[in-house]
Amino acid sequence: MKRQTAGRQNEIVQFFHLAIALLLACPVVQAQSAPQQPGPDRYCDFGVLAQIKRTRPSATPNYFFRTFDYQGKEYVSYATESDLRVLTLADGREYAFAGAYDPVPMGPHIMSTPNEDYDAAGNPTSWGMHFYSLDDILKGQARPAAMPVSNQVTLPGTYQSVGLVSRDDKGEHYRILTDQGQAEYLVDSAVPPHITQIRPTVAICPNISFRLPMISKDGSLLSGYDVTDNKTKIWKVNPDGGNCDLVLDLGIGVSKADFSYSGTQIAFHTSSVPGIQTRPAKTGLNGAAVQEYIATPDGSENMNVYVYDLQKHTLKKMTQNLPGQNYYFPVWRPDDTLVLSAVSTSDPPAFVHLDPRQVTGTPFEARDLNKPGAEKLFLLGQLWSQVCLSASTDRAQAVGTALSLDPQKCQRLAREAWDQYKSKLSQGRPNSREVSGLSAEDLALACPKQTVSVGRLSTDREVNSEKRLSGATQILARKCSICHDSWFSVENLRSGILDRQLQDKIFQRINTTGAGRMPRNSVLTEGEKKELNAFLRVKK
Repeated sequence: MKRQTAGRQNEIVQFFHLAIALLLACPVVQAQSAPQQPGPDRYCDFGVLAQIKRTRPSATPNYFFRTFDYQGKEYVSYATESDLRVLTLADGREYAFAGAYDPVPMGPHIMSTPNEDYDAAGNPTSWGMHFYSLDDILKGQARPAAMPVSNQVTLPGTYQSVGLVSRDDKGEHYRILTDQGQAEYLVDSAVPPHITQIRPTVAICPNISFRLPMISKDGSLLSGYDVTDNKTKIWKVNPDGGNCDLVLDLGIGVSKADFSYSGTQIAFHTSSVPGIQTRPAKTGLNGAAVQEYIATPDGSENMNVYVYDLQKHTLKKMTQNLPGQNYYFPVWRPDDTLVLSAVSTSDPPAFVHLDPRQVTGTPFEARDLNKPGAEKLFLLGQLWSQVCLSASTDRAQAVGTALSLDPQKCQRLAREAWDQYKSKLSQGRPNSREVSGLSAEDLALACPKQTVSVGRLSTDREVNSEKRLSGATQILARKCSICHDSWFSVENLRSGILDRQLQDKIFQRINTTGAGRMPRNSVLTEGEKKELNAFLRVKK
């Protein structure tokens, strides 16, 4: 303990010696230096996610996924190009079974998935919703037998979502929506449970032309993308298959929106680069292009996740990605945390478990985006997008970005980059004269006043482990392992043991300024870089 204290004191003394030397080396009067050129290292990093866990699947997820708990463990169910998977979030263990479309849990014991029945010759005979025992799947059965359903009328369609309508002594009453219909089922408490269809299969909201329907956890509401005006809305479910009443218009078009278990929030992703789609955009009823939010995004896109508070009507940005990075299809867990699917051009796919309560960006009202007070925020977000993404973005994305910026970086961005981009950002705007008349200081005053923290949320054990790390190993733990947890563990870092090939890879990525730079969402100081290079035993 005394040795550690003495070492710390020596570090402090050395720091003050260095600071005094630098002060003495500086002249009393200095000529004004040229402004530093705008660059991504000065403005574009947003820190790291408020991440609890990052789990890499053994296959690439295809389209949507769901989360669920079973016998004390947390799972993710997802589809690949060749089969269906159930993944254990804690250790990454997977269970594969036959199927082609989204596996979605219905209660604690059953997995639902659209599937086909086949005759003896292997020819498809019917199409509809099938149900499988989760116990059979977790036992490793690659082709589990479909569970029988009493009074079943085929429920067609895909992209299903499940809501628990009620629970009583008869069992649990579920409502399932697909993109083509809805049906209701009773699951009794027997072991194994028996399933009965208690309402016929009917249409969903025939008065609305929408896509991506998603039911709330209690089965009473649904969200969907209205193709007539390209906006996401929420309607009250009509169980009889009749017209649905509008509850809320979000005012923006987003991906499949997932309801929280409390019913007070929804989470979704949306593109930060308008017009760039994985698939060709489709045309809505009004002739406008419809955002394509079904296919998995590729490197040309830039997807970010938002949370919408249904009571306060505010948006809060959960992620801020640079080009080639995507977080998408957020799914709520019962504890109000989220699981996101992550895809980037530099790392394998992963499921990321994060706590949105630890992301302290400023919520903003989507309905107020056109008010005068939001104009400077819009310009700040556009400025960031130009500097960091080399692209323009829409109003909601721009305001969300501005409100997610660290105050100091936001002010630096305004003061150092505004004059360079002012002319470009004022062109074609109805208030171009007012925009061109704004000074860099005017824009800096609109920056968020609170410090934005998107730091990693760790368990007590992880916090204690990181406290025992020092120097270069602590830098790796805090700035690198957040996205590369499979490269090194806390135990390896504490012992100082790393694979030689891995050392070379880390060295190359921390010393490059190109697309493979590490860390992607943060910046290493020269001191940190020097300490890491010494730790890796590699000379520049």
